[in-house]
Amino acid sequence: MRLMPASPADREVIVTEVGTRDGFQAEPEFIPTQAKVEVLDALIEAGLRSFEATSFVSPRAVPQMADAAEVMARVKRPEGVRLQALVPNARGAQAAVAARVDMMVCFVSASESHNQMNLNKPIAASLENVAEVAAIARTAGIPLRGAVSTAFGCPFEGEVPVDAVLRIVSAYADLGMRHISLGDTTGMATPHLVETSVAAIRARF
Repeated sequence: MRLMPASPADREVIVTEVGTRDGFQAEPEFIPTQAKVEVLDALIEAGLRSFEATSFVSPRAVPQMADAAEVMARVKRPEGVRLQALVPNARGAQAAVAARVDMMVCFVSASESHNQMNLNKPIAASLENVAEVAAIARTAGIPLRGAVSTAFGCPFEGEVPVDAVLRIVSAYADLGMRHISLGDTTGMATPHLVETSVAAIRARF
């Protein structure tokens, strides 16, 4: 399926705050659930409207995110606010549905080495997981965003070919996703790399 690009007048930039997921999960000491909720509520009151609020990942893997469902239940959810959650597998997706997230986010690395280190499995196996998540999201009527990690560089392999990024995006598109994000996981992106990757994705999809 080919999507028509928006006209310049229709384009907008949506800034999504990820600190309450990516930032919190890096903290070694558990942050009280109420403190997490208060931060989210304050950011919403300040005018932010899009969040990667939490992650439905195994508490053994990321103890900081063990209270994901409770955070989602307590946070204020005024109209126009979109609360997304990272979901690594079908179990996480089912929990995200129960928590009434506005969007699920799945992720696969464009680099085979990084995917193996980050998810302990090859890209092909990760994409099988994503297919399970996509089926659950589709049944629940919840949009799904596919994130491509190491889209612009890998700490183990260096430069990541555009074809490697297109492989992941193609798998996402085949699963019906219409929201894609390219992750500058290593801080190696340059304007040229971003323009090249986005142009290649637009040309194919």
